[in-house]
Amino acid sequence: HAATSNDPTAAARRVLTKAATDALRFASLPNDAAPSSQARAEANQTADDLRACVTLSESLENFASQKLAQRAAAGARCASTKAPPERRRRVYRCLLEHPPQQSSDEVNGAAGAALDLAKRFDDSRGWDRLRALDRRGAEDALQDKAPGSFLLRPQQGSSGDAAVAISFVVEGNQVQHAIIRVSENDGGLEYRSGRLGPASSLWLVLEEISERLGGAGLDLTEAATTWPSEALDQHLPPDVGGDLDDLGGHWASSASLPGIYWSAGERRKRIVDVLACDELRKQLRDLGALSPPLERRASALRKEILRQLTPPLQDLHHGISDGRRHRSPAPLRRGSPVASPPTSPPRQKPIAAEDGHVLAQLLHPRSGVSLRAPRTAVGFLTPSVNAVVSACFAPDEAAQWLAQHAHATDEEDAARKLDAWKGLRILVDAPSHEPQLRYVDAWECEPVGDDEDELCIEGTVAIGRNYYQRPQPTKGDLSRLLDVDEWVSSVIRNAHVDVDDDDLTTPWPPQPTSIDVDSSYKRHVRGFLLRNAWFRRHGLKRRFSASVRVDLEALETMAGALSPGAAEAAQAAQRAPPVDDAFAVLRLRHARPKGSQAPPPLSEKLRTRDSCIAKRRGKVHVGGGATWGAAAAFRFALPDEALPPQNSVRLPTRGPPTVAYVCVYRREKHALAALGVPAQETYLGDVEVPLDNLTEDQPLTQWLPLNGGKGQHWFLRVRVTLAFVLCELADAPASVSPMPTPDERPKLVSSFSDFGD
Repeated sequence: HAATSNDPTAAARRVLTKAATDALRFASLPNDAAPSSQARAEANQTADDLRACVTLSESLENFASQKLAQRAAAGARCASTKAPPERRRRVYRCLLEHPPQQSSDEVNGAAGAALDLAKRFDDSRGWDRLRALDRRGAEDALQDKAPGSFLLRPQQGSSGDAAVAISFVVEGNQVQHAIIRVSENDGGLEYRSGRLGPASSLWLVLEEISERLGGAGLDLTEAATTWPSEALDQHLPPDVGGDLDDLGGHWASSASLPGIYWSAGERRKRIVDVLACDELRKQLRDLGALSPPLERRASALRKEILRQLTPPLQDLHHGISDGRRHRSPAPLRRGSPVASPPTSPPRQKPIAAEDGHVLAQLLHPRSGVSLRAPRTAVGFLTPSVNAVVSACFAPDEAAQWLAQHAHATDEEDAARKLDAWKGLRILVDAPSHEPQLRYVDAWECEPVGDDEDELCIEGTVAIGRNYYQRPQPTKGDLSRLLDVDEWVSSVIRNAHVDVDDDDLTTPWPPQPTSIDVDSSYKRHVRGFLLRNAWFRRHGLKRRFSASVRVDLEALETMAGALSPGAAEAAQAAQRAPPVDDAFAVLRLRHARPKGSQAPPPLSEKLRTRDSCIAKRRGKVHVGGGATWGAAAAFRFALPDEALPPQNSVRLPTRGPPTVAYVCVYRREKHALAALGVPAQETYLGDVEVPLDNLTEDQPLTQWLPLNGGKGQHWFLRVRVTLAFVLCELADAPASVSPMPTPDERPKLVSSFSDFGD
């Protein structure tokens, strides 16, 4: 057209307009079937036209307006996705790594002046790395890149001399930055970076920087000789290799079969398609273009994916991940045979169906197995301070019991069964001079350390029967660029949940004296149990754990208010001890059955392993001037076995904690303090805070009286908050820090529940 037309520029503009419009309908998603022969021919022709327009842009000045150039770039991006399935994912990866530049005006100021100088002296090599990014944007773009990766960007806060900034990755996956200044001197260019230079070209100063860095240096292998800011090709996708002519015809169609629930492999593919479609649509919108077929597909596919990700409770076992790659995207029909789901941690092995009943009998107070309470030093005032750890039993005695009750053929077989339970963290070694085992409840609560954040897991921590860590980045190049796991986590977190199954949080085996009352708190926990089941169904290791924080905001005595007369009230206020001398021991536990005797109060010298001392976190001012500001946090897992498949084994459990138990003390200076006698601890009282009305968006805040104290009447202002923290199942750490040596005088207890309720 350009060679035969009287107006080559107008002819080229018409070719570009038609090619750009036609190319918008060629958008394909990463996991679509191979295109037909007709679609291949049309895509080839359109691609040739767009390539011709790029060539014409070098000989015909201003033949394409900015709007038309952006539309052509949008068409080129859509046409580039019409590639073989093996190459299409690489195409999408390049599109995501090289989004279109919004405008050439973005590279201005000092960077624009440097670019103009380089163009004037025809110094093009290396400038293809120039990106319109700020410092943080450059760090995000270089995240998880190999050492030596780099890019050029405008220098922030500079509008004087011509200069650009270079951001590069060094060993340790750290991103560092430097400034490259450009100037004209004696009819030539001078590039300087700190003490490096002067160099006559950008490429030479990049080589100097690479040599100075040592190690991997800078990755200069992909530098090209193209300019980054021309009117048309600044928006075009990078060349990903290969031609559209090599499509061939040996890719069979992979259309989904009719069904209700897809397999896990097909779900994963379609999630990638949805997110890739969203990113491509965003790039097209940035270029002022719209692809109607892509818009229709995105809407339908997103609606179906959301339904597949969050099925109702009764359909959880359909479409569950079997841990294998699916060769075809055929969905699973309701009622079709499904492979048994894998246990959540990769280290777990299946246990026998009767193991739950065997453990329940073994842990019964009248089983004949002695349950002991080892003590471990926690040291505060003297090294002899002890704390109750938990009820434990000797492995030899447990092995004899298993053999005598025909749960094992002999004691050696019983010992192997105990070792298998230890491998699943159903039993763990307790700190003792003699071998002792402790049963781990799946809902076991752990106090959060003073130097830890209750809303963020640092390292690998044991919660209940599993180890957890912070969520790891998504694996796979395209999945990582699209943040597939993060998107799935967000969808599951925000999904509507309706769970009415009371068996999810009730104790097992059921106790005849226990009364299970349904509450908003338990319904909220059930909702996140279902979300964890969705993670497990999708084959992800991510889980939600629960975090409960108890803030002791204020402590007041009411003795003055109860005394007659103002004079007596003033005297009572003077006799009231300062709040600074108060401290509290907190624990999350289970509600006591009605009529049962209250357990002895916890203290700093004698407390359970799942309790902690409240830490001072700054005073909180409330009405009346009362202050305190102590707080403690706890976390517990939401175990997979609470929402099991139909053939899962249930193990003894008390369910989630339902009461926050607070015991308050104050320290009084001893009369013989000058002789080194430590301060005395006066018991002010305790209080049980039911968690029935606690939800994630509705904390509990109330004044409560302390019970059991002597003398003055104390009231405590408590604030309890609930949060669900996203974490990830992890393998056991290579080494575990040993626990302190216990006391040699174990105390016999009459009931295992004495230390669990």
